[in-house]
Amino acid sequence: MRRMALVGALVSVVGVAPAFAGLVTVSDQNGQLGSYSQISDAMAWISGQGNPSTIYSVFASSSQYNGFEAVDNSSLSWGNSPGVIEIDGTMRVRSTSSLTVEIGGLSNALAASGGPVDYDTILCTGLVKIEGAVNIQLVGGFVPAYGNTFEIIASGTDVQLFSTATVNGPALGGGLSWQLSVGNSTFAGPDYGAKSLFVTVVPSPGALALIGLAGLIARRRK
Repeated sequence: MRRMALVGALVSVVGVAPAFAGLVTVSDQNGQLGSYSQISDAMAWISGQGNPSTIYSVFASSSQYNGFEAVDNSSLSWGNSPGVIEIDGTMRVRSTSSLTVEIGGLSNALAASGGPVDYDTILCTGLVKIEGAVNIQLVGGFVPAYGNTFEIIASGTDVQLFSTATVNGPALGGGLSWQLSVGNSTFAGPDYGAKSLFVTVVPSPGALALIGLAGLIARRRK
């Protein structure tokens, strides 16, 4: 795994367990409440001490983290507008939690090598479970077009997209909407090369119905 392989080599020499961490903050409507080195620690605070009626914003800087579970009433965002986080282990987004994804362009090809990306990307070695909401934010004046696809989470094992999962984003106009799907990862290698979660710009259900009706009318006129 990128960078983790080097850490692992150092660990074998000094005999210390590896720890992957960055800067994670928890905030509510009144401001920042605390900072942590792991996403899982931030989620544990929300689960144990948070107010059930409050939505807590969790921000993780672009870095590496251990596996985590996005708990109830949490909204996770990450990266350096946009950016990448790497997860060593599994991740789960509960049905009452959410991810916020910034999209400012079409490419994240350099995500695994530490290069710049046009949209937020999570690289996870383990199983990914998406039960909650994926919230899209457009940045930098970017305007998506029909057929644009964004590989927002890549997994080394599998991605499970539950029926409770939703995608919310800015109105696109032109009869277009957002869609979540799972497909083969575009990243090479065992770390993130199995399955991925994609967001795609597609015709809205209403637009599809109109297209189908127009086609039916055209056939009848022949």
